[in-house]
Amino acid sequence: NPGTGGIIGYSFALLPSGQLRCAGYGKCHPTWSVSVFDATATKRGFRMDADHGFKVEMIVGELQDNGDMLVAQAKRFTDGSGRAPQEGEYTMSRIPGGLDAMEKHLTATFYEPMGEPGMFEGDDRD
Repeated sequence: NPGTGGIIGYSFALLPSGQLRCAGYGKCHPTWSVSVFDATATKRGFRMDADHGFKVEMIVGELQDNGDMLVAQAKRFTDGSGRAPQEGEYTMSRIPGGLDAMEKHLTATFYEPMGEPGMFEGDDRD
């Protein structure tokens, strides 16, 4: 959904120690965010508890037979704002190629149509 204001992608890495790391890409206005947390591999996907400081999320992703990932998310706000807990499910599709291909796809899909700068423009990427 190009109009989303939430998570727009995930990438994964396995550290030499065997620890799975998950990066969640968020579509925050007026820019993007990337949050990295430890995750646990499951039989068909992953589970992750993510403490962002102002909210805590439990995220479960499960690969479907067609290659898409069904993601279930439950979040609880811890910032004293009084916002009610939120739950949701969404489906993500795999983008062929590596991390650069995914970030190019995210920029073309979620930023350029809205007239916003994309991810890691110019020298922003370290």
